[in-house]
Parts: sequence; C-alpha cells; structure tokens
Amino acid sequence: MTQIKKSLERVHLTDTQIKLVMPEKVFQEIKYLCSKIAKVEWSGVLFYSVEGTIKDPKNMVITLQSILPMHKGTSAYTEYTLDERVVEYMMENEETENWKMGHIHSHNTMAVFFSGTDLGELDDNAPNHNFYLSLIVNNFMDFCARVCFIVKSTETKLFDFHAKDENGVKYVYESKEYEVDEEKIISYECAIQSPNTSVTVEESFSAKVAGIIAAADAPVTQKFSQNFKQGVYQGSWQNRQVQARVGNSK
Repeated sequence: MTQIKKSLERVHLTDTQIKLVMPEKVFQEIKYLCSKIAKVEWSGVLFYSVEGTIKDPKNMVITLQSILPMHKGTSAYTEYTLDERVVEYMMENEETENWKMGHIHSHNTMAVFFSGTDLGELDDNAPNHNFYLSLIVNNFMDFCARVCFIVKSTETKLFDFHAKDENGVKYVYESKEYEVDEEKIISYECAIQSPNTSVTVEESFSAKVAGIIAAADAPVTQKFSQNFKQGVYQGSWQNRQVQARVGNSK
C-alpha cells in the first residue's frame, strides 16, 4: 500500500498556558549571559523538570533547572551541536538524568517572539521529543516560551483514477488504496514566573560563559555558513547529532 505524507500543519493554542517557573539561579544565569554577550545572540541547552502531564496542560508545571551555555553567535544567528561538553556536564551533575532537555537562545536587544526561523526550529526538533520546550530571552529580561509536540493520524482512503473513453466520457480506470499520514505540531504558550534581582552566578557557570566567548573571539580560519543550525539531544548518545535551525529572521 502506498503512503502519502502531508506537510506539517502548525496549530498554536491560546486558550491554555503552561506554567513555567524560572528559579533565581536560572534567572541569574540568563542575566549574566545577556550582560556578557550583549551585542550578539547566544544559545545553550536548557535543563528542566516537569510536574503533571502534557495531557493536562492547565495543571502542568515546568521548572527550569540549569543552562549549559554552548555558543556565542552573531547579531543574526547562533548555532551549536551537542558535543562532549554536554556529556561532561551530565556526568558531573547526576540529577540531569531526571531532567528533560530543551533549548534557550537570546534575541539580544530585539523583542522576544517566535520568528519564522524559530518556528522552523520547533518543526525540526519537536518530532524528536515527547514534547519540546524552547525559551527565548533578551537583554531586557523579557521572556517567551513554547511547549510543542507532534500529533499524527493515519487513514486509509480509496482513490479513483479517471480517464476518458473514445467518446470523451469519463470512467474509472483504476481504484487504489493509500495510507494518508497527517501530522500537526501543537504548541502552547508558557506563563513564565521569574524573579527580578541583581546578577549573581556560580564561578563554574561564569567560567563556561567565558569559554564560549573566548571560542567565538578566537581567530577564525574557516568561513561560517549563513545557514545556522542547532543540535538537540534525542535518544541515546549514539544518536546525539540531531540538527535543526535556530535563530531569527531579520
């Protein structure tokens, strides 16, 4: 039986918002990153825990746990792939085994919103997760976040193929069954609860930020592409090089 796969349809639900709690520690990490990398975008892995179930989004609570800064980009994009830094971080922090992984990136001085490129990043990464969290921040400590997931439907349909006879009369030449796969990406806005205080972070976190700044400022011998991509962990470490777009449409 032949399969027909339709293009991914986006459905953004506005009647319900999922509660997202940003503890002081994570807020400080974001504020520190935005102060140290203020003129360009940055991105990283976002670790978080969940109470409740996605089946009941009204009562679901997401709590951000930590950020692993991965890349200092340009004013227009940021990119990274999951490498040994993620493995080392998870080995050093065993509690991450009980957390989920999402994505965070900055819009530096621009407004926080899901641009066309950001929506494309959701399209690419959501199929790799049970549900997927993406958080966008800026230097003014504005935030927006979405939780999204894929829904699928497979239906068997009988298609008639018509032709015309010698008199121009249409007749059924052939009938054939097809499996029609339809996918939608469902997304919810997050109601974000965050503190608002001065910047204080752990020394180990500031060292990681300094590391990605130094890597970005080092002499470059290879020209980077305008096609910015983002790696997001999926499945086992043997399958960790899943890539998708991330950034802003300027």
